[in-house]
Amino acid sequence: MTSMRKHRTAVSGIMLIACLSHALCACAESAPAAPGNYTAQDQRAARMLNALGDRAYRAGQFNEALKAYMASYPNFPNPYAYLMSGDAYWRAVLASHQGRSGDEAGRCRVANEHFPSDLRRSLEEHFQRGLALHPAPGRASEPNAELRRRAGTTAACLGELARQYDGQPATTCVALDRLSACLGAPLLR
Repeated sequence: MTSMRKHRTAVSGIMLIACLSHALCACAESAPAAPGNYTAQDQRAARMLNALGDRAYRAGQFNEALKAYMASYPNFPNPYAYLMSGDAYWRAVLASHQGRSGDEAGRCRVANEHFPSDLRRSLEEHFQRGLALHPAPGRASEPNAELRRRAGTTAACLGELARQYDGQPATTCVALDRLSACLGAPLLR
C-alpha cells in the first residue's frame, strides 16, 4: 500500500506540471495569430512576463518560470517564451524529483506511463512552435541565436528519448539522468 501511495505521489508531481502546461497552452492557442494584431502594450507585457520568467528561472523556481513564460504567449507569441517554457517545464519535472530516494530504495521516481506522450506534447507545444517563430538560422549575430541552437539540440534529444521509451512497458522507470543530459546546463545563469 505504501509503495503504491509513493508511486502515485511521484507521478502526481509530473501530472500536475503536465496539467498546468496543457491548460496554459490551451489559453495561448486562443491568442490572435496575425502579427499585426498586437500592440506595443502587448509586446511590453510579453517582455515583462519573460523577464519575470527569467528571474524565476535563474532562482531555480522552474514552475514559476514556466507560468510566466507561458503567460507571455497570448500577449505576444515570441520564440523566446516558447523555447524557455519548454526548457523550464522539464527542469521543473527534474526539480520535483530531486532529493527523493526513488531508484536506490527500489522505487521508481518517474514511470514511463505518460512520459513519451509528455515529451511529444512538450516538443509540439513549446519547442516546435518556438523554433518555427524564430528567424531562420544562419546569422550568428541574430538575437538569441545560441538559444535557438541549444533548443534545437534539446528538442532532437527529447525526441529521441520519446522514441526510446515508446515501446517500453508503462512500469519502466525513466532514467532522469538521460532527461537531464538532454537539457544540459541551464540556459540562463
